[in-house]
Amino acid sequence: MKYLRSLQGGIRVPIFSVIKFEGSPDQLIWKSPIENFNTTSQLIVDETHEALLVVNGNAADLFGPGSHTLSVPNIPILKSIVSILTGGEIPFPCKVFYINKVHQMELLWGTQGPIALEDPLYDIFLHVMLRGAMSVSVEDSRKFMLKLVGFRQSFDATTLISKFRGIISSHVKDCISKIMINGKLSYFMMNANLMEVWSAMLSSTSQ
Repeated sequence: MKYLRSLQGGIRVPIFSVIKFEGSPDQLIWKSPIENFNTTSQLIVDETHEALLVVNGNAADLFGPGSHTLSVPNIPILKSIVSILTGGEIPFPCKVFYINKVHQMELLWGTQGPIALEDPLYDIFLHVMLRGAMSVSVEDSRKFMLKLVGFRQSFDATTLISKFRGIISSHVKDCISKIMINGKLSYFMMNANLMEVWSAMLSSTSQ
């Protein structure tokens, strides 16, 4: 870390020369606490992550694995933002978010309360709990950040499940109800038809 002196009031601004991932490997999103850079700073991205640069509230560039110099040619949005020239280096504030690209396995979900299902074979209503596991991976890092996460400090699997629990529960309930009614399949016969149920549920929840 070094310091550059701002031309506005002579304030000494701490500048970091290297930015790298230092969060937990279980986090889907991790925001670097460092926000002061210059145009010679190095952004280090490992093979399991992508890094999104946010400048003045705008999602600027997305960086893949490797070492990247945060220069103006590499980040065009900086041309209209940086304005403090000091010794040939341009200090600027920005935020860096690391997006985990590793496949997240065995994420557990479940309904918060029992749901009513009609058993077509025995003509009775059952109140059952649903639970299961799913795996996820981030394909479009920019869309994942802007549409789901926002610019929050961190985002883990627990937060992801809480966001989707209601949607998953609704799809699964609807899917199982249709399987039972259309196929005249009793709830008590589910264990013997798990692969068929799984295939139908996968098709429903992936739409």
